[in-house]
Amino acid sequence: MKNSIQAVFIFLLNFLLLACSHNPTVQKKDFVPKKIKLEQISRITNGGFESNSAEFIAYDNAKKRLYVVNNTVVGVDIFDISQPESPRKIHTIGMLNFGSRVTSIAVKDPYIAITSQSLNPLEKGKIVIFDSKEWRQRTVFDVGVDPKMAVFHPSEDWILVSNEGPPNDDYSKDPEGTLSLVDYSNGIINSVLTTLRFKNFETMKSALLAQGLHLSSEDVKLEKDLEPDYIALHPTQPIAWVTLQESNAIAVVDLYRQDIVDIYPLGYKDYQISNNTLDASDKDGGINFKGWPVLGLLQPSGVASVKILDQVYWLTANEGKARDYKNYQESVRVNQIELEAGFDEFSKTIKNDDELGRLHVSAIRGDKNDDSIYEKLYSFGGRSFSIFNELGIRIWDSGNDFETKTAEFLGNAFNNDSRQNTPDGRSDDQGPAPKSIVVAELENQFFAFITLEQVGGIMSYNITNPFAPTFIDYINTRDFSLVPQQVGAAAGDLGPKHMIFLSGKEAPNQQPILVVANNVSGTITLYKIKVI
Repeated sequence: MKNSIQAVFIFLLNFLLLACSHNPTVQKKDFVPKKIKLEQISRITNGGFESNSAEFIAYDNAKKRLYVVNNTVVGVDIFDISQPESPRKIHTIGMLNFGSRVTSIAVKDPYIAITSQSLNPLEKGKIVIFDSKEWRQRTVFDVGVDPKMAVFHPSEDWILVSNEGPPNDDYSKDPEGTLSLVDYSNGIINSVLTTLRFKNFETMKSALLAQGLHLSSEDVKLEKDLEPDYIALHPTQPIAWVTLQESNAIAVVDLYRQDIVDIYPLGYKDYQISNNTLDASDKDGGINFKGWPVLGLLQPSGVASVKILDQVYWLTANEGKARDYKNYQESVRVNQIELEAGFDEFSKTIKNDDELGRLHVSAIRGDKNDDSIYEKLYSFGGRSFSIFNELGIRIWDSGNDFETKTAEFLGNAFNNDSRQNTPDGRSDDQGPAPKSIVVAELENQFFAFITLEQVGGIMSYNITNPFAPTFIDYINTRDFSLVPQQVGAAAGDLGPKHMIFLSGKEAPNQQPILVVANNVSGTITLYKIKVI
């Protein structure tokens, strides 16, 4: 576990790494970052508007099949994409016997792992393992409360599941957040499940809070407040990184030891810095970037990992998420709280609706003296993606790129909502809301793709030099002349939530493909990736 001595050592070590990086790709003077282009191959409409019919996806490389979580039927739809231009639905695995809704799916031939939430959301969910040939059930386990994501390890016989354990609607009960590790090395029927818990970190709570861990209160038990979300596996070691979104942190899991070994608080973004400016109001008449005295909690949802030459990095999509429930509301608008006098030096009208008054901030952070007067403001999400080195030090952040690029590409449709058509409507609340992230290696260079859940679309970057990535493109198939609530999927892809990359070796046509699940529109879109 981290302690203050380790933290200082890590900082000094990473300072040296940054100062004298031996990455030859970074130092090579004639290095030219390649560009890519996404071209739509096909689009599957798998249900109606807001029907939860495209929540999560997985791919079976051996059989060239795409698996789609469809909670319209509480099951998983299977599509033959051996001809990606014309996907063909071939089967649905029903999951009604295992819970109220399917939460994720993972595939590693010859097995399929599907997680589901219990009928009582406060009780343990399940992971059900099927064979991928005839879709027969092989085994089932109780996991933690509300399993969020399952992943197969590529080279070991392990399945890791994140169990979010969120509270009920009135916050009267808050289940424990856990991880489940299924070891099937002795055969799938003889699988063993181990539950990984956060109890051992309770003695570290004060130190973690000082490093930026974000909790609902200083008195809450960590095991209750930490809610495991998305998972990324280390490219070469038995390590997993798991986002703890609400708590603004990453958990580090040692799969050999079957233990959670570290927690990395992720820090903040200073929105007064020039390349971090943001549009903080939905009532300022349009696009209006400005530096504000606000710190942004990164609070990532999606996470990915990559090895570039001899260095490993992990990347986060910094969506943001408040703890808002019936009897517990963390988010407040700036104009609903009292600010210390120092804010007047920035602007005497700072609480106006067209300035900072509409921005949602955390009511449980920033009031150091507990006198209901806020010395600092903390907003939700980084509106960006970040790159961290293996030791958890952030080496790069995309700053305000997502908002400036969507403003450039979409004009007045900037910071729209995924369900309505409200230009500038999300500026006060997480902006474009980057949701998921994947990394692709193409022609010996590396690219990151990030979905924007609210305004929609996909950002792409060349990250071959992880210390200085370059923006490549932004695409959005949405028709902003239409209102999604009125026309549904006819407005285009809405609410991109989950995304997978198929390399040329895996894809059915030997050309790399990006597959995006758009949960609001109920569509799944396949894109061919061309290096140009």
